[in-house]
Amino acid sequence: MSTKKLDKEIKKKLKIYKKKYFAYPKYNSTIAKSFERLEARMKLAEKLSTNKPNEFRRKMLAYSNNNFYLIEYLYYWQNINVSKLNDMKRHSEVSLKEMITGLEENIKIRDEMIKQCVSGKIPNIKLNQLAEKEVIGRLTCELYKVDDSIKISWNKSDPLKNDPMKEKKKQLFVNIWRYIRNKLIISKKENVITTKTPSKETKTNVLPQDKKTISHAKVIAEEAMRYRALKKANHSPTFQPYR
Repeated sequence: MSTKKLDKEIKKKLKIYKKKYFAYPKYNSTIAKSFERLEARMKLAEKLSTNKPNEFRRKMLAYSNNNFYLIEYLYYWQNINVSKLNDMKRHSEVSLKEMITGLEENIKIRDEMIKQCVSGKIPNIKLNQLAEKEVIGRLTCELYKVDDSIKISWNKSDPLKNDPMKEKKKQLFVNIWRYIRNKLIISKKENVITTKTPSKETKTNVLPQDKKTISHAKVIAEEAMRYRALKKANHSPTFQPYR
């Protein structure tokens, strides 16, 4: 499969996932956390291996408890498809050749998607319970096994794109922006900026090291509000956000 075709297939799958599986509001997880969840599920699956199939799946789904992310979904589907492919290759029927080719292509697409998740090119986004049930309902104890080699390859991921502190700072900035947006409003009749007193529930606890982030957010918000107010007064100001 050519690189161009591979990229096209990945975009097609992501479009389907977004429509069908992405959870809202959106949350991302680090690759390290996803790996921890894979290992935890593997250990539990080993403990529950003597349970009846339906009971096993029910307990595994309850354990997962709506804490399921894209790379985990892709990894489990790879295990399912590789197992299916190996079973097919044990038979020599001509009728299976087309199915084998299709399955091999699917494995290649998901393998590339996993690599892009690890590198940060595709966000490791949270999926809904539909995706969770779809996969976990198909997994046997054997399919929960985590290959030791992926721990090495996943650890080589971009440290910045998968840095938990970066995610926390990003979320802090979003929270501050929402706080300021709610605090500063424009009076539609008078074209002036008015300030609402925030309730106790909307107050954000901020650490000293985050003051610079707050300062940036405030300046951007105030510039945006000033621009909108002057524009309504038929002025043509130049919007110059803080950089």
